Amino acid sequence: LGEHAFEDDRKAAKGDHALDDSRFEDASIMIVGRNFGCGSSREHAPQALRRAGFSGFIGSSFAEIFAGNCTSLGLVCITLEEADLERLRESVELDPQQTIRIDVAERTVFSQCGKMQGQIPDGTHEQLLCGQWDALGMLLSAGPEIEATEARLPYGSSR
Repeated sequence: LGEHAFEDDRKAAKGDHALDDSRFEDASIMIVGRNFGCGSSREHAPQALRRAGFSGFIGSSFAEIFAGNCTSLGLVCITLEEADLERLRESVELDPQQTIRIDVAERTVFSQCGKMQGQIPDGTHEQLLCGQWDALGMLLSAGPEIEATEARLPYGSSR
């Protein structure tokens, strides 16, 4: 899936797309615009971006379903004020190799621009910090509890 991220946009841009720009080839954080992910509500969209090497997104807003799907994959979506986002964009254009770091615990973004306060919704923030975003991992770790519950339920018992 990763190689197909933004495939239609990239084809239409005829090589003039950020994902085809060698300056950004090692990027793991994507700087995006307003309502990013709108129209991409299926899990395939964040899954493709994850497989393309992205672990986080910094934008001014995110489509709700897209952001939820990102969270369930452990991908971080953090919003910045427009002025901070524009400063970050300009800084990355000048130095694409700079390190950008998202501190989920503090809800901040660090770059050559300095420290910028971001926003991550409270529920999402808690899920990312506690590892609750990984539903499959939680289910697998609760095997004995699931089996005990199944044994107690008349319709769940495999006996």
